[in-house]
Amino acid sequence: MKRFPDLAELAGECIAAATSENVICGSGAPTTITFGTPPHEVQFHMQTADYYGAGLGYKIWPAAIALARAIYQHDVSLGDHPKVVEIGAGVGLAGIAAAKFGEASSVCFTDMMAGSLGIAMRNAKRNCPSGEFSSTVVDWRDADGLPADADVMLGADVIYEEAHAELILQLLRNFHGKKAVLALMPQRPGYREFTSKLRNLKSVQVAKMSVSTPIG
Repeated sequence: MKRFPDLAELAGECIAAATSENVICGSGAPTTITFGTPPHEVQFHMQTADYYGAGLGYKIWPAAIALARAIYQHDVSLGDHPKVVEIGAGVGLAGIAAAKFGEASSVCFTDMMAGSLGIAMRNAKRNCPSGEFSSTVVDWRDADGLPADADVMLGADVIYEEAHAELILQLLRNFHGKKAVLALMPQRPGYREFTSKLRNLKSVQVAKMSVSTPIG
C-alpha cells in the first residue's frame, strides 16, 4: 500500500506547541485563528457553538488548528482542486482552510450534530466567501454516508473514544476517494488500535499527523 509519511515528523510537534494554548472553549463565543505573521497574516473569524446543540464539535480542538495550519503551510498536499469532505467537522475550521489555502474545488462538512453544521456553513461564508460549501448530517455507523464524489477526506481529533477507531476505519474502507488526511491525538482511547489496523488498509492513502497537546 502506498502511504504518506507520518506528518508528525514534518509539522505535528511544532504546530502542537503553537496550538496548545488555543483550545477554544465554545459556548457560542467568537474567536480569531491567525495564520502566518504580519504583514502577510490571514485571520479566520470563527463562531463556536453551544455543547447542547453541537456535542463535541462545540469548540475548536487543537488538532483542528494543527490540521488547518498544516494546510496553510503546505505541509499537506490535497491534490489538484479536490472535492473535500470533512468528517466530524464541528464548526468547520479544517474544511475552510482546505478551501482557502488548499485550493479545494468544494468542501462538504459532515457531522452527527446538525447544530454545528449550520455554524460551520456560516463560518465558511464569512472566511472564504468565494468557496463552494455544503453540509450533511452523517452518523459514522453508516459507513456509506459520505459523499460519493469526494476526492479527499479530512478529519481532526476524530478518534475521541475507543469505539471511534473501528468506525473511522470502516469509513475509510468505504471511502470512494483516494486520500485521507487525519490529525489525531495519541492520548485518546482507540488511537493505538486505529494506527495498528490502519497498516492493513489497502484502498486509500492516509496522511496521519500526531498532535500532542494537553487534551480536554
